[in-house]
Amino acid sequence: MPENTSVVPELQRMKPTSLEELAELVHRAASSGVAVYPIGGGTALRYGGRPSRPGWGLSLQELRRVVDYPERDLTITVQAGLTVAELQGLLAQHRQRWPVDVPQPHQATVGGVVACNLNGPRRYAYGGVSESVLALQGVDGQGMVFSAGARVVKNAAGYNLCRLLAGSLGTLAVIGQVTLRVQPTPESTAFVVAGLKDWEQAEVLLGQLMQGRLLPVAIQLAAGPAWAEDPLLGAIRPGQKAWLLVGLEGSAKEVAWQIQQIQSAWREQGVGDCQVLSELVAQAMWRRLVEFAVWPPADGELANGLPVPRGESTATRERFLVVQASLLPSQLVPLMIRWLKLEPAVSVLGHAGHGSLVGYFPLGRIQAKRWLQELIFPSVVAQGGHAQVLAAPAEVVFSRWELWTHPPAENPLMQAIKARFDPQGILNPGRLGFGME
Repeated sequence: MPENTSVVPELQRMKPTSLEELAELVHRAASSGVAVYPIGGGTALRYGGRPSRPGWGLSLQELRRVVDYPERDLTITVQAGLTVAELQGLLAQHRQRWPVDVPQPHQATVGGVVACNLNGPRRYAYGGVSESVLALQGVDGQGMVFSAGARVVKNAAGYNLCRLLAGSLGTLAVIGQVTLRVQPTPESTAFVVAGLKDWEQAEVLLGQLMQGRLLPVAIQLAAGPAWAEDPLLGAIRPGQKAWLLVGLEGSAKEVAWQIQQIQSAWREQGVGDCQVLSELVAQAMWRRLVEFAVWPPADGELANGLPVPRGESTATRERFLVVQASLLPSQLVPLMIRWLKLEPAVSVLGHAGHGSLVGYFPLGRIQAKRWLQELIFPSVVAQGGHAQVLAAPAEVVFSRWELWTHPPAENPLMQAIKARFDPQGILNPGRLGFGME
């Protein structure tokens, strides 16, 4: 989460072991006006604003039970504190998976992923996190347990509160249990990768992919220093602008046929630098793409594809302003061009299929807040999109409205929903701008 306050308030850590205990703690907090900050695996705490006042850090890591798993129905119900790695490990025993891309899966919890609505490359084929949530149980800001959705793939259960809570960052309710739609594990995976000579070529190839008869799982555009010497891609050739990566999954025959079709189409378009990443290398590339939006780790690993200098302090390494934009897929390439003109050293990854762009702006010579408000955010709005800050150095202090192009707390509808779910304003004050000073 961006360091948008100079002092982080002290949090008393609480660890409920049941949904009933969770509800009792929230009820007590509401009665006494104590702020409650839900915590899963702690991997996404940089998203949104910082805590705005002291309170309870409500850890859900003790709520990690598998409630129900009728594998033939392709659904599973688990408590929110179960890690994504544990969930995927269980599903893998039945050749199934939750087709959601999650950074740091050994730490990230299922409830945290839903609360943050984290989406990655595979969203193009399988939909977002919110679309995979069939039902959930949560606790609102008064300590009342409620249920939403139903444990079946097809249902008409009234208002879709599951989608409302996905992405609410724990400001409307504390998610305690979720029912997920899962899918069979594909037999094979691969990437077809092309080095692009210009942006016109990028537009043509993207148009073919999204309007043709192929069914890619992911369509990615990558540019900047993080990718120029990537060991999985090889050095980008002089004169090339970016990499186009097309992810494929399915039976071995399906994947092989799609590779052949893509290679043939690209040859007709004059693509001279084309390679196929299969199986082990493709799996490594999936992880690289999924982890890109994660802040550079302190242990020196290349978790997000950005080279981390050895022997430097964490404070020195973490000198990026990380921004995520959401917009129409047709506007993705124009925004990438704008960002690269603003700062040639920016590293970007675009999810071309569903219109999401993440950029790492190095802060060696630019002023974060001025660039954000005067250049970066306006460039997104000009393309008809909206954006938010994912992360920034500790010394960059953001005000209530500076983290988003369209602050959630400014929206009257969001204000009304917040007041209904959390009338005392105790759930994650500051996270979406509500309750920030």
